[in-house]
Amino acid sequence: MSWTRNNAAHSSAWATNRALYEMPMGVSFKDAESYEVDDLRFYVKSATEQQRKSAAKALAGRYDRIHRVLLRTKYEEGWRSSTAVKAMTDLLLDASKTVGDLGRKMDDIYLFLGE
Repeated sequence: MSWTRNNAAHSSAWATNRALYEMPMGVSFKDAESYEVDDLRFYVKSATEQQRKSAAKALAGRYDRIHRVLLRTKYEEGWRSSTAVKAMTDLLLDASKTVGDLGRKMDDIYLFLGE
């Protein structure tokens, strides 16, 4: 799926990371697609694996609450909070992934208003 502002999950991945100060405000929507998750603020390269896992899980939990409470999304069939948080945590721990990958994962997980 191509990275587009017309996709609510893609826009949400970009805006949420900016709002949470996970990436600099100057990162454009276009550039966010290739912005690597190991460059997000939570990803402290000197942290232990367990510390990084805890930080990733906490961030994934914030993403989930923002989507469910503020953006009023529902889960796509087969997803629930625990599976959503685990999937996003796993993605955030994979340094080869990008914010674009995160947006595509969010699109798999959440049913946005109007979909």
